[in-house]
Amino acid sequence: GNNGLNMAFLRALLPLPVFFVLAKQDGGVKPLPEQRRMGTLLGFLLFGCILLLYSSYAYLPVGVATALHFLYPLYVTCYEMLAHKSVLQLIGLGLSLAGALLFIELGEAGMPWQGLALALLSGVCYAAYVIMLAREARHPLPLPRLMLIVSTTGAVFLAAIGLLTKRLTFCLSPVAWVCAGAAALLTAVVGCILFQIGVRRVGKTNAAVFSLMEPICG
Repeated sequence: GNNGLNMAFLRALLPLPVFFVLAKQDGGVKPLPEQRRMGTLLGFLLFGCILLLYSSYAYLPVGVATALHFLYPLYVTCYEMLAHKSVLQLIGLGLSLAGALLFIELGEAGMPWQGLALALLSGVCYAAYVIMLAREARHPLPLPRLMLIVSTTGAVFLAAIGLLTKRLTFCLSPVAWVCAGAAALLTAVVGCILFQIGVRRVGKTNAAVFSLMEPICG
């Protein structure tokens, strides 16, 4: 009975108690209004990305959707090139990306365009999330408190979509609950916090490129 929206909602909801406890232990730092706004924006970007990616699994094999999602380091690099006005590098990156996309077949014998669009858009959203995360690092919040704001925003956002579309369900098997809980805790609590530490330490472009090891190792 699970679906992409439901899984994304559980990923936002289930880690909230952990983030709340961790945020209480960080010294009670109160976010400034601009920090709260940034956390809210990050929540929309991150969980919009997750919703798009999980929804693409209904149309594409998981491996294909994940590979398309992990084009996001190219988008981050493209943003950096535009910021530094490196035209030749930008043209080369565009040509290499276009060449890679030519290998994807459309139509009945290939892959549905809906799935391709969802997976590619998830990468765009995550690239925007990484870029904004780097901006947040200029005036950083403690990571548990930041993730509490991000996950709360995502839970409210996805709950609203779920209520409008009537796609939320809690009628899952015990095994499904265990899998959803494990995925939420590992990706949100461990994965997201470690990735944000990486962005703060080595910058958005390097963190995005290093994250390409995820689909390779997976």
